[in-house]
Amino acid sequence: MRQRERKLVHGDCRKIIRGQWIAVDREGLAVMDRLEEFYGIEEQNDYERIWVGDIENGSPSGWVYVWATDRGCPEIPGDYWPDYRAAK
Repeated sequence: MRQRERKLVHGDCRKIIRGQWIAVDREGLAVMDRLEEFYGIEEQNDYERIWVGDIENGSPSGWVYVWATDRGCPEIPGDYWPDYRAAK
């Protein structure tokens, strides 16, 4: 598994976040879909899976899991949740 920390952006989203690129094969993606309760594009899912690109150079790009709404949760300050969690 290969990881790289990069900034990500999605389509019309005006929010930039930091994340990690992790290379997985189709079998790994299927396991992650089960973990995140993603059943398919037009199915009832806990998370949606969307395609994003690296803001720094457009490559790499890949799938991320997101909620369609904030579900009443406040936005965390900053752009990287591990930093937020570590500061608590």
